[in-house]
Amino acid sequence: MRHVANARTVRGMHATQAPEDGGYAMPDDRIAYTLKDAARLLSLSYRKVRDMADKGELEVFKIGRVRRVHATVLNAYIKQQQEARRAS
Repeated sequence: MRHVANARTVRGMHATQAPEDGGYAMPDDRIAYTLKDAARLLSLSYRKVRDMADKGELEVFKIGRVRRVHATVLNAYIKQQQEARRAS
């Protein structure tokens, strides 16, 4: 993945804006992220992401005991936040 000026780096992870769809390109080929990884990508605390999942604000699924967030859900959340910011 090439590094661009508007990339956000969090502990070695990059969420790079993908201009073709207005979303973000995830830093690797994973299709799902743990809540801890999702928190890093969103620059939020683990507790905030966990609370969002508990309230249903962020759709999660479980593999064993670990809750995960699908990459498309993270992209949709980022896009929703951008649109809300533009509307206000």
